[in-house]
Amino acid sequence: MSFTNTFKSAMARSVAVAAIVLAAACSQGSSISSPGATDAGTPPGGSTGGSTGGSGSGATCPSGFTEGTPVGGLTTCDVSGAYLTNVTLTNVDGIAYRLSGRVDIGTDVGAEGNIAGSQPAVMTIEPGVTIFGESGSDYLVVNRGSQLVADGTASQPIIFTSANDLERQADTDPSNDLGGDAISEWGGLVLLGQAPINRCKDAATPATAQCENIVEGVTNPEAVYGGADTTDNSGVLDYVQVRFAGFAINTQGNELNGITFAGIGSGTRVENIQVHNNSDDGVEFFGGNVNIKHLVLTGNDDDSIDTDNGYSGHIQYAVVVQRENGGDNITEASSVSSSVAPQSNPQISNFTFIGNRTNAFRLNTGTIGRYMNGVVNFGQECFRYEPSAGNGVAGFQAGEDPTFNSVLFDCDGGIATANSDAAAAQGAVAADANNALVTDTLASVLFPGPAELGVTPFDASTVSSFFEPTTYIGAFGPAETVTNNWAAGWTFALFPEPTCPTGTTDSGFDIQGKTVCRLSGQISSDIRLTRGNYYEIAGRVDVGVDTGPDGAATGGVPASLTIESGVTLFGNEGDDYVVVNRGSQIFSNGTAANPVVFTSEADVTDSQVDPENAIGEWGGLVILGSAPINRCRDAATPGSAQCENIVEGVTSPEAVYGGGDAADDSGSFAYTLVKHAGYAINTQGNELNGITFAGVGTGTEVNYVQVHNNSDDGVEFFGGGVNIKHLVLTGNDD
Repeated sequence: MSFTNTFKSAMARSVAVAAIVLAAACSQGSSISSPGATDAGTPPGGSTGGSTGGSGSGATCPSGFTEGTPVGGLTTCDVSGAYLTNVTLTNVDGIAYRLSGRVDIGTDVGAEGNIAGSQPAVMTIEPGVTIFGESGSDYLVVNRGSQLVADGTASQPIIFTSANDLERQADTDPSNDLGGDAISEWGGLVLLGQAPINRCKDAATPATAQCENIVEGVTNPEAVYGGADTTDNSGVLDYVQVRFAGFAINTQGNELNGITFAGIGSGTRVENIQVHNNSDDGVEFFGGNVNIKHLVLTGNDDDSIDTDNGYSGHIQYAVVVQRENGGDNITEASSVSSSVAPQSNPQISNFTFIGNRTNAFRLNTGTIGRYMNGVVNFGQECFRYEPSAGNGVAGFQAGEDPTFNSVLFDCDGGIATANSDAAAAQGAVAADANNALVTDTLASVLFPGPAELGVTPFDASTVSSFFEPTTYIGAFGPAETVTNNWAAGWTFALFPEPTCPTGTTDSGFDIQGKTVCRLSGQISSDIRLTRGNYYEIAGRVDVGVDTGPDGAATGGVPASLTIESGVTLFGNEGDDYVVVNRGSQIFSNGTAANPVVFTSEADVTDSQVDPENAIGEWGGLVILGSAPINRCRDAATPGSAQCENIVEGVTSPEAVYGGGDAADDSGSFAYTLVKHAGYAINTQGNELNGITFAGVGTGTEVNYVQVHNNSDDGVEFFGGGVNIKHLVLTGNDD
């Protein structure tokens, strides 16, 4: 998988993430891995014992397991056939468990647990255990009445993966550790429960014990699911990864989802699960009402979340990131039809969806659903909203069609596809004033910026007590970072190692363990400074080339500089400063928890002799706009487009400002701190202000800005009409 800064302008940040659920058919730089234990090679801890081993790691299989061919330097212990009594996969250093063909936990006990001769069983998997398959014929089926108890921990997740993955982890080539675009290297997980469904294979009343169905492609025996037990308990999945699954399980090409939840009920505990690079859906729900907290779906090749057959569970804190070279819809929501009860009605809160493949939401055939507190950053249309969705009537009807509350939509292709029920899609977005159609300001792909924090969150706990009320939208809160969040430490390939973004260069040195990326010269295209690096302002940095007072100047080039929350930029002398020319924009997207900071190298390296009085250690910021001014350098009417002027001391080229556009939009500043600037920029002793607003108009948003210890003015306004809220000026020398 190439986790590069592509997809779309707003998504240019590097990618990698997976998904959960299955259903048949229906780098740059260092390793892009999450902090913490993610290597499937050698599970930590555990007891030893059992049969003797002769190769691999030298470890021996626990009693009852046969040793197989070593993989990736590990001793392998075969798991095969049907387990009709309870079994435990013990964590033993140097051991991985191999799924040999289809493995069944118990036999089907039926919808009411009364099939004669049936035998339920429980498979318990200890924290830190790795289980792998080698082909599509290797997969795990948990039958009705039986349980899978895979209860990992953040430091010792349980990993289901492929033999190829174990070999990649064990070889000497770190570039293949993440598996690239590898998919379908083994089967997947199939969980079968007794909870209600609405699609019956035989004539029956939906949601009754007589309404059953089968997972397509799983035969000999069939994978039967469904019943009337909403509290069905099929076990525990907690801190579990499923990687590189979805291989076709038969000659008809049926692929398994990463995890298939078929008729699974609310008594099943599912938390902290990831599906990565599955060739079919990440997770698919066939009816049932299982709930999930903390769901990570990355790089899956079909839909990431697929809900069908009357699924009515709840999901909170969901991250979906599509692979650049694969994926379909982020969410496909279906039912049987609007006339068949119960309709599919998934409830999802606090989600962040990142992708560029087909659609963010495909809604059809009677599905309802409620989607709350979300961030959608998508390179295509937000919706394929089919007329058959909800009540099947054209247009949006509240309470009968899919509903959206406090969701930020940033979709390059617009709201809906040409074959959508456009009125329904538009109505669904317009129905809640707290939905927002704006450009996202996510940092490090997933973390909220000012746009996300500007959306009023919806109290999802009013919908169900399952949901925790939050003060933010999206999967992560404003205080969470790449190294400190609920997904850190146990996920695979979710958080990229910081690299210097396009338009900057690696300086070749680090500060405090962070790469220093150099920003210099002329910026002639849009650049995004991503969180996780320091950025050196090397000399005069121009954003764009002056487009003149009316945007039509010969040779003018508009560009934008976007700075993610939590980014620090520094200069080291007066020659180091930033000029945003007319027609170009700066977006300094800080937040209260993670402000954008412009400061000096001495401040960053903690080498200031007298920090309290340190001033003039670098240049400053110059923002040039096309708004009216009244001091013209040439003969002209004040306030007209012909009235222009220059910022004194900024030459080669001159810093020209002014024009006739009162609504000039030179970008935005939010939670931005400018410190220790104002060093003389030339031999004449011209000093820059902390921030110079020259001819900047009312379309420019400035909120929560501080200038500290500048050797010239803190802020200076040369004409224009820009407005500011929450301005802090401290220790400035003029």
